[in-house]
Amino acid sequence: MKQFFAIALFFVFGAFLYVFMFNDSCPYTEMEVPLTDDIAHAKIVLTKGTSLLSGEDSDYLCLKEMGQIKLKLVDPASATHYKYQIKDLKIDHITPNSGLEFTAVKLISVTKHGLGTIDSGKGPFDHLILRDQNGKLYDVALVYLGVSEFLKAKINNTEITLTPKTKFKK
Repeated sequence: MKQFFAIALFFVFGAFLYVFMFNDSCPYTEMEVPLTDDIAHAKIVLTKGTSLLSGEDSDYLCLKEMGQIKLKLVDPASATHYKYQIKDLKIDHITPNSGLEFTAVKLISVTKHGLGTIDSGKGPFDHLILRDQNGKLYDVALVYLGVSEFLKAKINNTEITLTPKTKFKK
């Protein structure tokens, strides 16, 4: 009977190692969510200084859409949070005087699966994908718009500050 439990424990432990340590599957899934027409057609600009992060986000490399985006806009207090997550992280400070103007390209909801959700929750975490006038794509996690309201949208001659409560989803 002890041998049976020892063998069973060995197989359970082996399965655990395979699934959680040696399996190359992505722990995230992404889903594009339609933007409202107002946000999709708005001109978006910076309202104050923010951090521009560049580099490969190791967490999202396995995702088709998010894995391609190499630039992030985050509030300055959160920039160093990414030092272990973004390979070859470069942090720049940009201001409204930078002349950057954006349009919203899409909204992507990212959900985390498995034991890794223990540290941050499973989500979904919404990311607004912006394109600047030079064609570069930027990721803005909507949660950061609540920490530091650094973007505003010009919609039908009206300016609104973008926050997590802004209606982004159709």
